[in-house]
Parts: sequence; structure tokens; C-alpha cells
Amino acid sequence: MARITELQLRNLRCFKGRQSARTSRITLLVGPNSSGKSTFLGCYKLLADMASFQTSRGRDLEDDNYFNEPPFCMGDYSTLARTGAREFSIGGQFDKHLYTGASFTYKKGKKGEPLEKEVSISLGKGDDGGLTVSRTMSRHPGISREQLRFAGPKFEFEMDSPLLSYLQISTWISRRVRHDILPYYGSKEEFERVVNKNRSAKKSNQFVKFSNFLTNLSFPESPAMSVCPLDPAPRFPRQREYFHGSIPLSNLKNKMVWEIGSKTGIWQNITIEVNGNGQDEIMVETPEGKRNLMDVGYGVYELLPFADALAGAKKPTIFLLQQPEIHLHPESQAELARWMA
Repeated sequence: MARITELQLRNLRCFKGRQSARTSRITLLVGPNSSGKSTFLGCYKLLADMASFQTSRGRDLEDDNYFNEPPFCMGDYSTLARTGAREFSIGGQFDKHLYTGASFTYKKGKKGEPLEKEVSISLGKGDDGGLTVSRTMSRHPGISREQLRFAGPKFEFEMDSPLLSYLQISTWISRRVRHDILPYYGSKEEFERVVNKNRSAKKSNQFVKFSNFLTNLSFPESPAMSVCPLDPAPRFPRQREYFHGSIPLSNLKNKMVWEIGSKTGIWQNITIEVNGNGQDEIMVETPEGKRNLMDVGYGVYELLPFADALAGAKKPTIFLLQQPEIHLHPESQAELARWMA
């Protein structure tokens, strides 16, 4: 399974300067409040999507602010960059991925959004096996316009950024390159007709190398990393009765749901039953008997969405959990940790 083996953060919230942490099959984040645990999980999820250049649901990236999506809503540039920082970045190293690493650097956009200043992909083919796309201002005297500079194996090419028609660099890579819609249609003749009016052989050769590199750049047909962030808030309202068929728990009959409850000693079985009013009830069976969800402790209520998501997930999946042990007795916490391991 493709996964992130190291997460790298720079000048992002509480992460001052460059900091990195290696991740394993099971990684525990321990620390007091406001120490960066949720930020770490949110950045892990974002990097997994950005490195695949598509969301975990298989959709192409868009110009949305991916830092501000639930359950890790982190806001805009003003709440992401450390005070005084003119830019921040996230990056990492990967295992069993198309790329060995990637890095995304952000500056403040015109509307206060985090705007990609530079995107770098490492392909694992030596020092020249990668692509870096960066925003820069035109270096020609008397001309002030934003350009994108592409640096890769044996080529360096520049073009006006408005030609990409997307705000974020990663959006263009996801939508354009994936569907073989290249600058100037990937045609040397079209490039020379529109831009290279003085017929500079050097510029034309750089464009050809740039276009060929993009054409051969591989992308997965489905997300390279399936990451599932579990919302710390329960995914169903805490109430005694539900409209028939409205409970979003679809995996209650799965053996894994029964196993989690049995191993932790919290429940022996969970079922959905129709009462005399024609409404659904979530019934929890414990050693003391069968009861409505409202009549048992918060331990079941907090652990049930996790068990449901785990049972219904496609394999392999990386889960991002915040406080999975909350409201559990210490003995149940220990059993849950053993079961997860």
C-alpha cells in the first residue's frame, strides 16, 4: 500500500521552521492541547491527496482551499502561516508510490487564500528525476507579469501563468496533464507560431523536452493513497428514535463491529430494531442486557462511528483518528490499542 513515510512541515501554525516526523503503520501522536496533533493529521490528509493529484474519492483537484475542509478545518492563510512568515510548506516522502516525494509551498493569495507558490515532485530517478513548478515575475526589462517556471530533467521552460487558466498549480496538473491537454497543445509548431516568433531553436527545444516530459508523467487511475479522516463528532444524532431507514450506520452486521465491541468489553452486539411507532432504534447488547443507545454510556456512542467506518472501508485504507479512546474505561482503552495493533 502506498503511504507517507515522512511528513515535513515548515512555518505552519505551531511548527516553527522546518520540522519532520516519520510515520509507521501505526503512529501515535501524544501531546497537550494546541501542540499540533490535529494540524499534523490535517496536513497528512492534504499531502496524500495532493501527491496523488486527486481527492481520496478519485476526483480531480480543484481550486478549493483544501486546508479548510472537515474534519480538520484550519482556515485561510492568516490562520495557517506562523506570524511573520511570508510562506509555509508541507511535503513528505512516500513508499510504494509513483513518486518518492513531493513538496508544496504556499504564499498569501489576493483573497487571503493559501496560494501555491511552488510545487516539487521527486520521481526517484537520480538528481534530475523530478519536476519543480514555481511562480515568478517576468525577468524581461519593462515587463511585469506573473509566469510559471518549469524545471525538470534537462529542461527549463517558462510561460505566462494565465495560460493555465487555473489558480493552483496542482489543479492544472490534475486536470490538464492527466487528460493530455498540454500547453500549446504540446505542438512545437503552435508554440513557435504563438510565442517563439524569433524562431529560437533553444526555446523550441526546451518546449519539446518540457512537453514530452509532461506527456510521459504517470498518474494513478485511482487515488494512490486511500486516507479516511474520521470526524471526532459522531456521524449520527444522539437520540432515542430515528426515522425508518435514516440511520447512516450501514455495517452493523459486519463481524468487525461485533469484534471491536467484544474485545473492548463495551458491547456484545448492536442491532437496529423497529419499535411500535414504526421508528428505528439502535439497540446495544451488553452483559447487563439489551438497551437503547440513549440508555448506555458515551463509550458506545463515541466508538460506534469508528467501528462502522472501519468495517465498511475498502482495503487498504489509512485511518486518521483523533482521540479514539475518549470516554472509554482505561481497561477498554488498552484492549482497543491491542486490537488496532
